[in-house]
Amino acid sequence: MMLRTITLSCSLLCLTALSLSRIIGETEAKTAVLFGATGAVGNEVFRAMLAEKKPFFTKVILVGRRPFPPEVIDPVALWDELPLEVIKFEDISDLGNVDQHDELAAMEADACFIAVGNAFPQRSDLHDWHFVEVTMAKSMTRLCGKMQATTITVFTAIDSEQPDPTPYSKEELTETGTPMGWWPVLMGTMRMMGLKETAVASEVSKMTTHIPLVRIFQPSNIITEEIRYGWLDWTVFKFHAVFDPWLPTRYHSVTTELLAYAMVTDSINILSGSTASASASTTVGNVGEDGATRFTYGDFVRIAAGEDVGEKHTEL
Repeated sequence: MMLRTITLSCSLLCLTALSLSRIIGETEAKTAVLFGATGAVGNEVFRAMLAEKKPFFTKVILVGRRPFPPEVIDPVALWDELPLEVIKFEDISDLGNVDQHDELAAMEADACFIAVGNAFPQRSDLHDWHFVEVTMAKSMTRLCGKMQATTITVFTAIDSEQPDPTPYSKEELTETGTPMGWWPVLMGTMRMMGLKETAVASEVSKMTTHIPLVRIFQPSNIITEEIRYGWLDWTVFKFHAVFDPWLPTRYHSVTTELLAYAMVTDSINILSGSTASASASTTVGNVGEDGATRFTYGDFVRIAAGEDVGEKHTEL
């Protein structure tokens, strides 16, 4: 079953590459800003931008809290061959106020990708987890608005609390420095992801002169190359490998590669004008009351396969 999933992902990525080649050949190149290139999904988003000999995004602005390690910037070997400019902003210690970074705020970007997340929330207290997922997402969204981005793309999780997730109180967000462990993370993920989505959408709603399109990708289980969480990853991966064919489509597992390609392709489709989404409508995904468009696994597949133009589908 796992082989079947990997084969399907590879086929979709090939279709995506062909689709991107067609779009790129017809459209003027653009600029993207990426937060979270050191993460599993963020790094794949970066690689997806570099997938073509003539990339759609000819300038990529990488923003991170720490220096980018070699495994993240491996694609640098391609830069000599590609008409691509990569600008790195490293060691920005407080991404919770990144919108106050004068140099970044003075730059322009067409697409904004927020791929930042707490990689090991079980090792954090609730304050730190909330800061990374919600506070930083708010500031990044404000910066994307200042940079005049047309699209803001973020990934969260399936079944995140909406439309009114309950905010945490000041008492709950008091810094303790004590790791939460897995149980509070498992019980609180849908609430935290709902707050993250609300944070992004609400910041955009406050903008008056420039209103970006908010695109929220909601994966279920994300398959990574390495086992990051020990027995938990191992168990979940095994479960999905067996039961994916019988689960509702929205709960199918997704590889980091497919998720990233769908995120990048969606933005390219909008910026190139090849999808109805460019006019704030959509043929895949679901537009919420907050104006954000949300995508689940079936949408990832349709976008990657170039099926985002046509009648709106009904999610299985």
